Amino acid sequence: MKKILSVLILTIAVAVGCSSSKKTSETVAAKADKSLEFEYTAITRGNYKKVIVNSSKVMLATAPSARPVVTDVDAKDWNAMIAFYEKNIVKKGVNLEALEAPSKKHQYDGALSATLTIKSADGSVSTPTFDHGNPPAEIKVLVDEIVRLAGFETKE
Repeated sequence: MKKILSVLILTIAVAVGCSSSKKTSETVAAKADKSLEFEYTAITRGNYKKVIVNSSKVMLATAPSARPVVTDVDAKDWNAMIAFYEKNIVKKGVNLEALEAPSKKHQYDGALSATLTIKSADGSVSTPTFDHGNPPAEIKVLVDEIVRLAGFETKE
């Protein structure tokens, strides 16, 4: 009887230990997601848009000194952005700083000059300038989602 009781206690202890370590890794992943912030800026003479998206808010400023319009971000949208970021940027090892702009209209005011900055607990990384409405293919889905959440057109 003592042997059975000891085995039962050991089994319960192992099961509790495994489930608590799973919760810990899920908690760490959730904290990492919450520390991420996507910042998209599109500017040219006379036009300015800055969007910051984090786990809870979307902030849109239309002038450098303007108070941003703040809206809540839907958890489904945030999770989709995180999933894309992790699958298509992190896991593929995309070097954001080395992306090539597919067009150069921003160099002569033919398009707003845009950049994407991703901030995390480890620091931040930014893309080179590209045309608003025509981001590099590697980040197109992410940029389009940020612009959609902010509620402004890509062809401005």
